[in-house]
Amino acid sequence: MDKTQKYFIHLLSSYLNDSPPLSEAQADWMGVFKLGELHNVTAMLTVAIKKLPAESRPPEKLFSLFKQALGMTIQSFENKLSGIEILTDVLSESEIKHLFVKGAAIRQYYPVGEVRTSGDTDVIVEPENLEKATNLLVERGFELSQSDDIQSVLIYNDEEYEVKAYLDGVNSDCEHYFEMPFEDKCVNTKGFAYNLDTTNHLVYIISHFLRHLSVGGVGIRQLMDIDVMLRCDDFNFELFDSVIKALNIEKSAMFLLKLSKEWFNSPIDIDFEIDEDLKESLEKIMFEGGVFGFAISDHGTVRLVHSMNSSEKKGLTASIKAFLMMLFPPKEYLYRTYKYSDKCHLLLPIAFFHRLFDAIFKRGKSNKNAVKNLFTNNDTAIMISDIINELDIKL
Repeated sequence: MDKTQKYFIHLLSSYLNDSPPLSEAQADWMGVFKLGELHNVTAMLTVAIKKLPAESRPPEKLFSLFKQALGMTIQSFENKLSGIEILTDVLSESEIKHLFVKGAAIRQYYPVGEVRTSGDTDVIVEPENLEKATNLLVERGFELSQSDDIQSVLIYNDEEYEVKAYLDGVNSDCEHYFEMPFEDKCVNTKGFAYNLDTTNHLVYIISHFLRHLSVGGVGIRQLMDIDVMLRCDDFNFELFDSVIKALNIEKSAMFLLKLSKEWFNSPIDIDFEIDEDLKESLEKIMFEGGVFGFAISDHGTVRLVHSMNSSEKKGLTASIKAFLMMLFPPKEYLYRTYKYSDKCHLLLPIAFFHRLFDAIFKRGKSNKNAVKNLFTNNDTAIMISDIINELDIKL
């Protein structure tokens, strides 16, 4: 971690601890700003910077960029909130149980919740209510962007909302654990609105963190989510410990808790030793990749990581296998994406060629780059694969 990255983390830690940051005489403020933009946390940085003495802040012209990012983030929050309120009203009026996860649910735990950014808003409903919920929201002005048997993506006021019938996770064990969350892992907040209880929400956030790591990268904000959950009064470490052991994610979970403690002074004391080489690799992936690793990876990276982990090979063989995985997806993917093939399995070959047509003519440029990276730029995939192996993450 270089000097600019360390001060970037220090400012975020000051924000999380709601305390004034230390002044840095030689701060690379443009470097800090670029990191904030890459990780979509510039508004949080601005809240911390405003607590510095005037003479220790960025030059006025640059500071105005920080303040503009803060204003835009708050405006985006207000747009999201209007959609969340309508979504909640629609589902509650129709007696549909629903729960928000990640940003929409844990924003309240941040010192200034309005500046916890998110790309989309996730809300979970029971599988049998997904279609009904989608239709009701469309009737109330939401625009349906895409849908399949497990989720619908809707747009309202230029903000994206994902209505899902499942909670995704790093592996099948984690997804099975959260398969029926309304039964025993939620607390009722009002009417038909629910939240995951604090301890299980942290388990889910960690599983989600690991999932994003395994598919290309993960950013600073996801580690900050772990920190704010650890600060909740009702967090139950004994329950948390038993769950992560049962799900076989104990080593990775403890590593992330320890890293959160080191970076943000999270209120947790655990007997776990961080491997410095492993930490350095994860830092590189997180700092350079930004939100979900988009700056250093693509969907070709995802295939290559899984190819390496399943075959334990990292050369041309892994690249070829990853290419074949891209070319021949599992039939479940085709059934889900091209619903006519699910209704009539004899149409599966047509769905395959339909996907091939989309891949060439609709996503040709991105797919071309992904295939190229499979064979010429696999350093990121190798590093992620090594991290997964070191943390004993089962995919």
